Order: sequence, then C-alpha cells, then structure tokens
Amino acid sequence: MPDKAKAAELEDETDEEAAEPIAEDKSEGEQSGKLPEDKDETDEESEEEANDEEELDLKKVKKPEYYSATTFLNARHQWLCGFFSFLQLPSAGYKKLQNWLQHVSQVQNILEALDPNGDNITILGNNFGDIVWTKWVHPHLQNNTKAPGTITSYLTSLEKFYMFVTSNQYNKKDMPPLHGNYLDTFKETVSALKGWRATVDNETQHIQHRGFLKECDTILTPADLKGLEESKPYRAGIKALNEAKAGKNSHFKNLQMHAIYS
Repeated sequence: MPDKAKAAELEDETDEEAAEPIAEDKSEGEQSGKLPEDKDETDEESEEEANDEEELDLKKVKKPEYYSATTFLNARHQWLCGFFSFLQLPSAGYKKLQNWLQHVSQVQNILEALDPNGDNITILGNNFGDIVWTKWVHPHLQNNTKAPGTITSYLTSLEKFYMFVTSNQYNKKDMPPLHGNYLDTFKETVSALKGWRATVDNETQHIQHRGFLKECDTILTPADLKGLEESKPYRAGIKALNEAKAGKNSHFKNLQMHAIYS
C-alpha cells in the first residue's frame, strides 16, 4: 500500500493537470467574469443517474490509488479516502469506479476552491454551511462559469459526502476529530441541498431552454421534414384524417357516431 511519500507522489502527478473532472461546459457566449480557477444528484434517483452519466476526463483526476491510501497527507486527504470507500457501499448507490471518482473529485474541488491551502474539511461548515452557496455556487451562477447540470452534480456529490461524514459507517476513532458543531451543520445542510438544487434549476431555466431550442434546430432539417411528408405512412395518415373530416371514412364515422350517442 502507498506510504505517505507515495501518496504525495500520486498527488503531484495530477496537480499540474488541474482536476476538472467534468469536461469544461461553460455556457456559450455567456461569460461575464471569471472566478479563480478551481479544479474541477440524492432525493431523485433519475436526477442522480443523469448527472452520474456525465463523462469524466480520467486524466484530470487523481488516480484511484490516491483515494485508496492507508497513510494520509493530512486530515482532508483522510476524509476523502474514507468517502471513496463509502461510495463503494450499497447505501451510496454502489456505482462504478468512474462515478466514485466523479463524486470524490468534485468534493475535493469544492474544498480546494474554498480553501486551497487547507488540510481539513472544516471550511465547509463556515457561515453555518452556507459558504458553499455564497462562495462557490452563486459566483458560478452569476458568471456563467459552470453549466447548471454541472453545479447540481457537484451539489449531489457534496450531499453524499455530508451523508458519509454524519453517518455511523466508519470508525470515528480512526478518523480526524470533528467538532460536534460541524457535524450538526453538515446534518442540517444535507436537508437543505435539495432546495439548493431546485434553486439552481429555477435560476437557470433560460439557459436550459436555450439549450433545448438549440437541440431542436438540429433534430429535424428541412430535408427531413420533406422526406416525412413524402413518406407512405404520412400520406396515408393525412388521407385518413381528411376522409374523417369529410365523413367519407366509415371507420371514423362509426367512432364519431358512437361518441355522440354514448
């Protein structure tokens, strides 16, 4: 198993590559400012599944060995390793390696964005847990530096992390000490995160709608529509509708009479 020097080596191998676990997906043409560079769902299963399908650039996240270490660089590293193990349990969804790396990397990225030189996770408890919203979510929303789906994916990863930290699924004597006030804050924030994701969704409806419209522009071309109108099923359908309107189609006429007198 890697010792402390090996863990440091694994960390250094990926630090220069910037840990942005999800491909850059800034809203096109909508940046109005920049944030300091940071390294980059559980109430609704469908939401989580959709977010978990976002593709990771595995070259830009730390190796699984870094999160499987038994000798740790600091308390933050130890918490992340514990979280990585927790993600492999049925209670955390029992997903694939790619999903584990996504969640643990996204939590690490939030920690490093809020406290780049920190060695613990206590920064997440500042301002009664609202620091993640005020210093990370809100700036990204204001500056359009992360897509709505990416933000909600990060918040889902954070929710899983809080679930782990406040659970009884690890030996607390083997983990770094965490003051009771932080545990209370994390427990309260777990229930708040559903509302946070709903707020992100509400605040970014215009961005999502523009995305849907852009997709619609490429779904059917004029040539596709012309081909549809010239197809045999389309012509047969139009003929049947016209006959029904004119009362010439006995099948539709019988249905119409049945509807009137029943």
